[in-house]
Amino acid sequence: HEVALNPETLPSTFGQAPVLILEDIMDNGTALKKLRQLVSDRQAGTIITAAIFKRMGSDASVDHCAFTLPKESFVVGYG
Repeated sequence: HEVALNPETLPSTFGQAPVLILEDIMDNGTALKKLRQLVSDRQAGTIITAAIFKRMGSDASVDHCAFTLPKESFVVGYG
C-alpha cells in the first residue's frame, strides 16, 4: 500500500519531547511505521503508539490497543 504523509504538518523538531501517535484502525501498520520514523528523525523523545482497533491476524506492532477486531468486521464512525 502506498502511504502519503505530509511532513509539513509536523514540527521541524520535537526537541526530545515525548510523542503519542494514535491510530484509529491498525491493519498492516505501514502508515504507523512510516510516521514513527518521521517523528524519530525529528528528534522526538519517547514515542508511544496506540490504536483504538487492531485487526486480528495483524502482525503490526503497537504499544497499546483498546479493541481487537475480527477481519470481517466493519467499524462505522460518525462526526
